[in-house]
Amino acid sequence: MSADSSETDRDVFLTDQEISGSTVAKSSRTFQVVLKGGAPWGFTLQGGVGTHSPVQIQQVDPEGKGHGHLKADDYILAVNGMAPESLSEGEQLIKDAFRTLTLTVWR
Repeated sequence: MSADSSETDRDVFLTDQEISGSTVAKSSRTFQVVLKGGAPWGFTLQGGVGTHSPVQIQQVDPEGKGHGHLKADDYILAVNGMAPESLSEGEQLIKDAFRTLTLTVWR
């Protein structure tokens, strides 16, 4: 979906891409969430190096930009095209996003 002049800063765009393979459950998928308008983005992260868990969404603010699109325990595969290897790196990539935040998510 492309941006046009009628879209607001709070628009969220989703693109679906099914994952195929025997090791992934049929309901699992990757998708992108594009949040616009700048911080605060309305979610917190958990996991990363040292926790033996990939970076994940910990909590989504019901009034935040990601509400209805992100869920607790979604895995963050990339932030603006960069794969976070640790919680602190994921948080920094999100902090560095200016007006648009693109998350590649696996659920």
